[in-house]
This record gives sequence, structure tokens and C-alpha cells, in this order.
Amino acid sequence: MPLDWSAEQGRAVFGSLVGHILYGLILGVAYATIDKIWVRLFIQSDPLNREMEGPGLHILRSLGWGAVAGLVGGVASLPVMIATGVLPKVAGVDSSFGGARGLIIHLSVSALIGMTYGLLFRDESSSSGSGVAWGWLFGLIWWYLGR
Repeated sequence: MPLDWSAEQGRAVFGSLVGHILYGLILGVAYATIDKIWVRLFIQSDPLNREMEGPGLHILRSLGWGAVAGLVGGVASLPVMIATGVLPKVAGVDSSFGGARGLIIHLSVSALIGMTYGLLFRDESSSSGSGVAWGWLFGLIWWYLGR
């Protein structure tokens, strides 16, 4: 039987698509929660595998590296923002934040976004390259959301 790519068929199965997306979201959140609990109970509580530093220092280090990564991403996006004339609109409103004030606001927002990435995803990547790639994607999503 041939596939039906009509608009009527798309409307008829759209509800199940939304259901599958929500199911995937719930399953992903459940898996991540179970994984965090497993790691906390069976890996981080093992005295042989325990790190010598406390969790507060680990969080502060993640925030610091995230801020540095956010600043690097902010500096990398500056030539595009200057060439397109978007820098005065950096805060989402058409204002007179040109020049140094717009640059400072842009870099501050970039650092805050990098810090949120460092805080939310500090233990998720298996290597530095993977962390950089996922951080680039996180920054790209924020780039599109901020437009």
C-alpha cells in the first residue's frame, strides 16, 4: 500500500506525533533521573572511587569553565553581530546600547548562558570534545531563541 503524504492524513496523525514527543520527553527525564540516582548511590558513595574535592568546589569549577566558554562564544559571535547591526538590540529591545555598553551586556549574557550550561550539564559529556560540541549546540539554541 503506498504512503499517504496528504495534508488530511497529516492532520489525522498529528495528535499521535505530539503524544510520541511527550512520551520521549518523559522517558528521557525519567532515564536521566534514574541515572543520577544510580551514580549518586552506587558510584559516588564508593570510598574507593570518591573524589577528594567536595561537591561545592565541583559546582564552582563548572560555573567558572562555563563562564569562560560563554565568553569565548560571545567573542566569536561579535563579528556577525557587528556586521549585521544587531549589537544595539542585544537585550531584546531596540535601544541605544551601542558601543561599549552593548558589548558589555552581550558578553555578560554570554557568560551567564555559559554558566547555565556548565551548571546543568557538568557531568554529562564523556570527553572535552563532546562537551565543546554540546556547548556549541546549547549556545546555538540560545542564539536562535534570542533573535
